[in-house]
Amino acid sequence: MDGMRAGKRSKGGVSGPSELEAYVASLYSILGYTVKTNVPLGGQQIDVLVERHLEGIGVTRIIVECKYKASGSVSNQDVYDTISAFEALMKAQGISLCVMVTNTKFSQQAQNAADNNKLFKLVQLAELEDDLVNVADSLLALKKGYESEQIFHEFLPQSAHGRLPYSKNDGSIDNMLDSTIEWIESFGDGFLTILGDFGGGKTTLLRRLEYEYSSLFLEKRTRHRPLYFTLKDYSFYDGLDEFIASSVRQKYQRNMPASVFWTLAKEAGFLFLLDGFDEIITGSDRADRAKTFLSLHRLITCGSPVILTCRPAYFVSNEELNDLIRQVNSKTGQKNAGLPARWDAHLFNIGETNTLARTNQFLFDKYNTTLDPLLDLSSTVANLDVFRPAQIDEYLAKFDEDFQKVSNSSWSDVKSEIEKIYDLTDLMKRPIMLSMIKDTILQGQIDIRRNNVIGGAFSLYDAYTSLNLKRDWGKSKGRKLLNEKQRQEYAQLIALTMFKRASLEVEHSEIVQVAKKLTSALELPADLNQYNPEQIAADIQVTTFLSRQGSSFRFTHKSFMEFFVAKSVVDRLNNHRLAKSSLAEPYPREIISFIGEAVSINPKLLTSALSAFRSQTNAARKSDESRLIKRNVLGILLSSSEAITTDYLSDVHVWELSVRKRTMDGLAIRGTTWDYCGWHLVTLSNSSISQSSFTGWRVEGGNWLNSSFNGRLQDCHFEDLELSDCVTVASTEKTVFHTCRFVDGTLTVRGEFQINSSSFHNTTLSVEVAVGAISRLTACNFENCEIADLNGPQNRPVMIERCSFADCQFVGFSPSSKFIERSLYENEIFSKKLTVDDEKTIVVDRCAGVLLIDELDERIKIGKQGFKSVGNLFLVAQSALQNKPKSRAAFIKAIHSRLEKKYPELLAKLKATYPAIFMPPNGRHESEKGVPRRSPIVQA
Repeated sequence: MDGMRAGKRSKGGVSGPSELEAYVASLYSILGYTVKTNVPLGGQQIDVLVERHLEGIGVTRIIVECKYKASGSVSNQDVYDTISAFEALMKAQGISLCVMVTNTKFSQQAQNAADNNKLFKLVQLAELEDDLVNVADSLLALKKGYESEQIFHEFLPQSAHGRLPYSKNDGSIDNMLDSTIEWIESFGDGFLTILGDFGGGKTTLLRRLEYEYSSLFLEKRTRHRPLYFTLKDYSFYDGLDEFIASSVRQKYQRNMPASVFWTLAKEAGFLFLLDGFDEIITGSDRADRAKTFLSLHRLITCGSPVILTCRPAYFVSNEELNDLIRQVNSKTGQKNAGLPARWDAHLFNIGETNTLARTNQFLFDKYNTTLDPLLDLSSTVANLDVFRPAQIDEYLAKFDEDFQKVSNSSWSDVKSEIEKIYDLTDLMKRPIMLSMIKDTILQGQIDIRRNNVIGGAFSLYDAYTSLNLKRDWGKSKGRKLLNEKQRQEYAQLIALTMFKRASLEVEHSEIVQVAKKLTSALELPADLNQYNPEQIAADIQVTTFLSRQGSSFRFTHKSFMEFFVAKSVVDRLNNHRLAKSSLAEPYPREIISFIGEAVSINPKLLTSALSAFRSQTNAARKSDESRLIKRNVLGILLSSSEAITTDYLSDVHVWELSVRKRTMDGLAIRGTTWDYCGWHLVTLSNSSISQSSFTGWRVEGGNWLNSSFNGRLQDCHFEDLELSDCVTVASTEKTVFHTCRFVDGTLTVRGEFQINSSSFHNTTLSVEVAVGAISRLTACNFENCEIADLNGPQNRPVMIERCSFADCQFVGFSPSSKFIERSLYENEIFSKKLTVDDEKTIVVDRCAGVLLIDELDERIKIGKQGFKSVGNLFLVAQSALQNKPKSRAAFIKAIHSRLEKKYPELLAKLKATYPAIFMPPNGRHESEKGVPRRSPIVQA
C-alpha cells in the first residue's frame, strides 16, 4: 500500500507466546473451566491447567500447551516433544487430556502424530473461538444473500483521498476497497473514518466489506468476523451494550455473552463496520456531538479494526472532527460516555411551527456557498471520491443488454441521451444517483429512504425539494410562468397523478385532468390547458428530483413521489372542507409516515384529521371509504403522537401500517383487526386488547406493562418484547416469540407456536398444541413458573430443546419424549454415561409436579406401575394409572408423601385438574363418602 509503514501481521490476533497463553486461558475460563497459568507440576512447567467438575465423574483436569508460531506451522516434532514431556506426568497427576493450541496451523504429519495417541488433542485458536461462537452459517447466509442482490453485480470500487491507518502521508487512494482490506490484513487493528456526502457510496462500501470479509472468514483466510452496525438505530437502545447485543442477534442469528464478545474483540476477532454516525442524532451543539462520538469509544478502541462512516457536513469544522479522533486515538475519551440528554431521532425540533421554513433557509444558505473540502484531517480519515467518467461508463456498460431490450440502444447511446435530456452530468457522479437514473430508465426502483431518515423525513424532503426549486427558479431568465410556490404545487400534481394512475410516469394531459379537480385548493392558473408541456417544462426546468421526456414527467426516485403526495394531503388538511376527501385514498405506509411527521409539527392538522375520523365513526353506514379514512387517520395518529391515551383503535380494520417508539396507555381496545403491521419499541401500559385478530404482525422491542391481550395471532413475530404483569391469551398459527421476557403474568397459547431464547419469571404458562402442528420451546429459561397443559394431555406434545427450569411447578404438562429421555439421562436416573463432551441440554432444578408421558414410547421406561418419581417430579402415564387400581393407589400414596407438606397448593391443583388419576381403588374420593355411586353409562 502506497505510503503505508511496514508492519508485522499478527497470527490469530496475538503477538507472542505470553499473549497467546493469556488469551487461551481467558477462553477456557469463559467456557466454564477453572484456570491456572504457569503451573509447576511434577517437575514440569504447565502453560495452562484447566479443571471442571462433572456430576457423576468428578474433577476433570486438562493440560493446555500453547504453541505460538510467528510463521509456518506446528511440526510433528513439536507434537512428539510435547507427548514425551507430558505422557508420564499425565498418568501420575490424574490428567485426563492434553490439548495443544496454536495460533497458526498443524502440519499433516503433526496431526498424524496426535491421532496415534488418544490422550492428546490438537486445536487451532480459531476452533477454540468457534466453541464460544460459531457464526459460519450466518456469514454464509449473508454472503449468498448479498450475491443475490443487484448491488453485487453493480458494485464498482471507488477512489478516495486522505489517509488510512498506519499510512505516512495524505494522498490519493485508487481503490478504496482493496486498500482497506490490505490495511486490515497487514495490521489487524486501527480506526478509519470514511466521509462522503449523501449518495456517495459509504453504505455500499461497508456492505461490500461485509461481504468480502464473510468470504475471507469462511475460507479461513482472516480471523476478522465482519459485524455491521446500523448507527441510526443506536438511539433506540439504552446504551452501547444493548445496541451491540441486538446487532449481534440480527447479523449472527444468535445471542453472544458480553464476556465472549469483548474477549474476541480485544484479540481482533471482529471487523466492526459502523454505518451512518450522522444518523444517530443531530447534535444541536458541539458537546452533544462529542458525547455521542465518545459513547462509542469502548467499541472503537477495543482491539479490532473499526470503520465508521459519516457525512462531512455533520461536523461544524475540520478541527472538531480532528479533536474527537485524537481523543479516541489517544484513548483519553470517556469510555463510558452516555448518550446526550437531547437524544432525539428527529432532525428538527418538532415543537417549533416554523421549522420547515427555518430549515429550508438554512440548507439554502449552506449549500449555495462552496463548502470547504475536508482535506488533511488525520491519519484515520479518508474522503470518498465521486465516480470518474470512466467509472460511469463501466457502470452503465454492465446494463448494455438491458438497455438494448428496453430502448434498442447501446449503453453509450443511452448515456448521451441522458446527458442531453436531463443535464445530469454532475449528478451521475454520485453512485446512488447513477443507480437511480439507470433504474428509472429501466422502469425499476431502489428504495433509499433508509439513507435519508436523519430526523423527520417530511422535513428533510421538504427542505431538499424547496432548495432545488428555489435554485432553478433563480437561474431562469425572463418572464416566469409559475412562481416558486406554484412550481411546488405542480410537482404535487405530478405526484398525485402518478399515485392515482398507479404509474411513475405521467403525461401532461393526465396532470391537467387531476388539476381540474383540485384547482380550488391550489394557486396554479385556473386553466393549465392554455400552456403546453414545453412551456411548463421550460418554466419549472429540471431539478435533481424531477425529469421530463417528451410530454411526460417522472421523479428520479419513488420516494419523491411519495413525499409530494403526502405534502398535498398536508396542505388540504389545513382546509376543513377538503380534509375528508384528502384522506379517502389507499395511501401506503411510506406516505402515511410522511404525513404523520408533518402533523407532529402542526397539531392543528391532527385535529382536522381526527375530526374526519369521528365523522366516519358516527356515520350510520360504514362504507369502504369510511374504513379507508379511519385507517389513514389512525396511521397518521400513530406516526405523529408520542403517546396515545384515547382509544381510537377499537372496532377498526388497520392494514400495512408501522408504529415506532410510541406509548399506548389506558386503552381498552376491542374488536380490532390488524393485517401486516409493525410495532417497533412500542410501550403498551394499563391497557387491554380483546376479541381482536392480528395477521403478519411484527413486534420488535418495547414493553407491555399491566396489560391484557386476548386474540388471534397468525404468522406473527414477537422479538425482544418484555411483558410485565400481563395476561396474554392467544390462539396462534405459525407465531414466534423470540428473545422475549415474561415477568409476573400469564401466557396461554393455543395452536402452532415457537418460543425461542426467552425467559419466564413467576409466570403461568398454559399450552395447547393444535392437531397436526409442531410447537417448540427452545433455549428458554423458566424460574418460579407454573406450567400446564391447557385442556389435559396433549395429542401433540411440546418439543423442548436446551431449556432450564428452576423452582417450577408442572400442573400436568405434556413435553416431548426427547425432553423426558434427556432429563432422565442427564440426571442419571437410568444411565451414568455422561462424558466430558456431553452437553446438558435440559436442566430441571428444584421442580415439582406431574409430567404426562406416552406409555407406548419405548424410549421412556418407567416400569409397569405407570408412573415414576424423579425427586418431586412424577412421570405419569395417565391411561395406565386409570386402568390399574393398585398402581393408582401406589401413585396417590407416593405423591402425597412428596408434595403434601411442601407443595399443598400444587397437590390441590393436580387433584382438581386430573381427578381420574387421584381416584382411590374403591372409586370414591374422600369427599364422596356417603354419596351413592352412579352406574356407568355405556354408549354404543
